[in-house]
Order: sequence, then C-alpha cells, then structure tokens
Amino acid sequence: MPPSPEQSSDDLKTDRVLSSSAASAGSPLVSIPQVSIDAEYELLESIGRGGMGSLQKARDRSLNRLVVIKRIVNSQNSDPVAQQRFVREAEAHAALEHDNIVRIYRVGRDDNGLFLVLEFVSGEDLFQRIQRAGPLQPSEVLRIAVQICQALQYMHSHGWVHRDLKPANILIDTKGRIRVTDFGIVRPTAMAIQLTETGKTPGTKPYMAPELCNGSGSADERSDLWSLGATLYQLITGQVPPLSKHFDLSDIPELFQLPLSRLLAANPDERFQTAEQLLLWLQAEEHAGGSGPTAAPGKAGRTGWKVFSGRTGLLLSLVLLAGCLWFLNAVFSTDPQRVQDERESKAEFIRHTDELRSKLLQQ
Repeated sequence: MPPSPEQSSDDLKTDRVLSSSAASAGSPLVSIPQVSIDAEYELLESIGRGGMGSLQKARDRSLNRLVVIKRIVNSQNSDPVAQQRFVREAEAHAALEHDNIVRIYRVGRDDNGLFLVLEFVSGEDLFQRIQRAGPLQPSEVLRIAVQICQALQYMHSHGWVHRDLKPANILIDTKGRIRVTDFGIVRPTAMAIQLTETGKTPGTKPYMAPELCNGSGSADERSDLWSLGATLYQLITGQVPPLSKHFDLSDIPELFQLPLSRLLAANPDERFQTAEQLLLWLQAEEHAGGSGPTAAPGKAGRTGWKVFSGRTGLLLSLVLLAGCLWFLNAVFSTDPQRVQDERESKAEFIRHTDELRSKLLQQ
C-alpha cells in the first residue's frame, strides 16, 4: 500500500522497525513492575485524555497528595508500538526535572496495562484559559512565554524535542506558574526514527511547523520554536493558528511582532535557532517593559517601557543592540556559507549576551 500524503519515510521506517523489534523482543510490559493501583491510589475522577492516554485524578494513599494517573487508551493497550511510545514518554519525563515541566512520580502496570503517575497541577491548560477568558494581555503572554521558553531550553539542552507543543499541553496553575506536559510523542534529538502511528504525522497540525506538515524536514529545536510561536499567536489573538501557515501579524502588539515573525518563519534557518536565543530576547523585554517582579511602580510610560539610566541603561542597550544585529544578519544573509558561519557563531553570541544579561539583571 502506498504511503499517505501525510506520512514521511521516517514514519514508515519507524513502524516497520518498531513492529519488528516488538515481535522479536516481546512486550515492553515485561520490564515494568506490576502493582495494585487500587491499593495504592484512591481514584477520584476522570479529567480527560492526553495525546494517547486517559487521565484520572487520584490521591496517593501513602503520601496523601493528589496525582494524575495516565493510561494508554483501551484500543491501544495490546499494541506493542503504542506501549513503546508510552514507555518513551516515561523515559522523557524521568530525564527532565524542571520547575516548568510536569513531574513524573512513577511508571507501573496492573491488569489493565501500563500507567504513569504524574504531578497534579491545580489550574487549567492554556486552551481552557483562552476559552474561558479570551485573548490574554501582552504582559501576561510575555510572562508565560518566558516560562515556556525556559522549559524548552531545558528540554533541548538535555537532548529532547517535544513535537506537540500547543495550548492544551501547557498548564497554568492558580499562581500563574507554567508546566509543559503531554510527552506522548517526545523523542531524543539524536534519534533518527520516530515513534509514530502508521499513516499519521506526529503532532497537531495547526501547531506543527511547515517542514513537518509537508515532509520536507524533521523535528528539531526549531520546529518546537515554531510551535511556540503558533501558541503565542493564539494566546494573543484568541484564534487557532491558520492551517495555511500564513500569519497576519499586523494587529499583533508591537512587542511581539518581531519575535513572532522570526518564530513563524517558513524556513527553519530564518527562525531563532535555539530556545536560549529567544529567551534572551524575552527576558530583556520583560525586564525593560516593567512586567516582571523587578518593575518599579510609576516608571513605565504609555508603551510599557521602564526608564533606565547610567550603567543599567547602557547594558540594556548593548543587549538589545547585539540581538538586533544578530537578527538582521540572520534574516538578510542568504549566502549558504554566511548562513553556516552565522550558525557556527551562535554559541559565542549567546555567551557574550548572557554575560551582559547577567550584569543587567544584577542592577
């Protein structure tokens, strides 16, 4: 049977490799400890479904804390590929410990199959937030963007790509803290084959980078950053990102026009190349705009910019100037060698601007 238009050669290779390995190695259930979930957890209520599993709120009887129990959906319980993807999710969670990433407490199995025990976050996801309250204020979007970017920077630095970043997979608790969740299709950046379902491209199309939708590229840090741009677009406008991948940013607040134009570039080489580069920009904007905890009341003008002087103003100017020069060079450089040189020099750029940022934030 010929592949579907949405299926990449990597997807086909993965299905064949995983089916073969599952047949030869047996079910991944064998290596997972079996427990009595009812004896250890009090099941409270169903709270929905993730990318490939059902979610239940529960109470850990021994520690008296609320948790979320995630299971493979019944239709996939006997599917070795689905089981391996579920184990991959557990591996991704176990490898990542960060304040802006949902924590995993346990992976286990019982008579009903595999399950994960995850941190319970009291709040809502960002999709629910938009549905309830409409588009968010620019200052709130900025705070949220910084936290998501910190999570991505941490994930990418540890060799993982999320591949399904979207408002429904980002939780915000009652104190405004962000947690990235749903690692059902996360994969290591160095892994050549992808754990996908036959005939399907991993991810959610409105939030998938163009190269993943058309099969011209593979998932990496830059495709996650495109998904972040699509997510921020929805937080700002209240609208689902267009499937055409063509965005009208004319009504976007000026604060976000430049970073969104970079994040949503069709060519991955024209985007921010790392989450760290984007984070530098966002933190400089957060500090300058008076939206962070260091803001001085009464110092912001109509545009939201805080007034700086002396060494602080100089350092801030240097940080923003360095970022603008790097941006202009990246956008207008079309020569392949110049593009390669620019990408090779990004580490030095990050080091220098990080030093300036650290000095600035100490003021």
